[in-house]
Amino acid sequence: ARNANDEELTQKLRKDNLSLLEESIQNIRGIAKDLVPPTLLKLGYIEALNELCKHINKNGEILVNFLQHDSEISLPMQTKLQLYRLTQEVLNNIIKHAGATEIIIEFKQIGAFYNLLISHNGTGITTQQMHQFSKEQKGLGLKSIQSRAQLIDASVTYNIPLNGLANIAVELPLNN
Repeated sequence: ARNANDEELTQKLRKDNLSLLEESIQNIRGIAKDLVPPTLLKLGYIEALNELCKHINKNGEILVNFLQHDSEISLPMQTKLQLYRLTQEVLNNIIKHAGATEIIIEFKQIGAFYNLLISHNGTGITTQQMHQFSKEQKGLGLKSIQSRAQLIDASVTYNIPLNGLANIAVELPLNN
């Protein structure tokens, strides 16, 4: 209050306050990302994925169909959390960048692996393009997907078929 007439000091304090506010927002976002969604904690990956699809469908701009073959998966909670976050990031990337109007998610166990296949009718990318984006320091979402996959020993491939849907395939060992 004593320095209210000092324009230079007032501007500096405003800038400092905005900087602190932005830092606080980033910290809160980081904390929120580390939290386990309540549905995942209480009901598991399959139900959490169902809820995520319902939430996206409420927007009405894109239709997400979840084809579930198993009632639940048997994995440690940290692995389920990473798989859920990976799935969220894939869906976010499709919604933001692919121009898709429909997404189909299929999750099933095949042999010694869980397979997550996310197909869409938008513009896809190949695994080679994904690596190129990473080299060019583009695609933070793609890097996040790869990092999460590595944490749970999963593999991620990106495919653009000549006819049909583009897809992202995630293969996760059962013994994870």
